[in-house]
Amino acid sequence: KAAGLSADAIAFQVQERDITNHLNAAKALNNGLDKLGSMLSISNFGCSLNPFNALKHVNAKVIKVDGSFTQDIQSKSESPEGLTQLLGGLHEQEKITIVPFVENASVLSTLWQAGVHYIQGHYLQEPTESMSYDFNMEG
Repeated sequence: KAAGLSADAIAFQVQERDITNHLNAAKALNNGLDKLGSMLSISNFGCSLNPFNALKHVNAKVIKVDGSFTQDIQSKSESPEGLTQLLGGLHEQEKITIVPFVENASVLSTLWQAGVHYIQGHYLQEPTESMSYDFNMEG
């Protein structure tokens, strides 16, 4: 309220393992956020035995997959198939997807082809000490 933000501008991020370990509390949090007009986001998604089970109980709109998927692809130790299948399942459920730890261009084409909505990582820009990005689109 102090910042003057509308409720739909705020997302609360909870790790998949915490949702799995505390299903009733996560469901109550999700329902409360829905009533307020805010949303729940699940982070570190895809590492449990059945990650889609959490989505049966908590209707999170935004899903950030676990960074190990992109790290493994970029180190050439894993095929991108596991990640693309995970993203496909999330897109079938109309979830907004975020993939972190994008560190080079090679994984970027795989992610775009898989239809990922957002990416995070040093490939875009390394972290800075301050919010110094110029959002003015005028040349």
